[in-house]
Amino acid sequence: MSLTEITESGFYNAVEGILHSDRFGCDISLFGKKTGEGYLTRCAEYFEQLPDGILHTLAAASAAYLSDFLEEHEDELDVGGLTEVTEENALSLLVPVQLTAVPHELLTDEDAPPAFGVKLMFRPVPDEFVEWTVCGDDPVYVGEYREVSPWNEKIKSKKWNYLNKA
Repeated sequence: MSLTEITESGFYNAVEGILHSDRFGCDISLFGKKTGEGYLTRCAEYFEQLPDGILHTLAAASAAYLSDFLEEHEDELDVGGLTEVTEENALSLLVPVQLTAVPHELLTDEDAPPAFGVKLMFRPVPDEFVEWTVCGDDPVYVGEYREVSPWNEKIKSKKWNYLNKA
């Protein structure tokens, strides 16, 4: 893993950079609004080293979401012979393209756990994106890309959150 220099963004009070991910074998755009370089770096490092249990949970929920997506759109899509998405192949079908760090409004960057959303492209359908949202050691959301806040506790109980279906 390596980070390019994190710099101020063209947006007010925002920082951005690039994570060269060894784990996923790609470059991931980094963005943080209302946060500093240190917090964005901490979120990127945590994502790169996600504990196996969290990654397993995210993969299982992604497989459930992608299976439903493929079933719903089977007549419209050409997915190159892909017949099933499983927990075992889900990660190979997803490419992280952006990580957005989301600081807590009432905690300092130093006191807040890493909290972020990740936008992942579905390789067989490049204009379809999956979202993973994580707050510390707690996966919060997996499903259609919606820019969900990792601090929104209510999102965990929504029926369209595939963490509830995995």
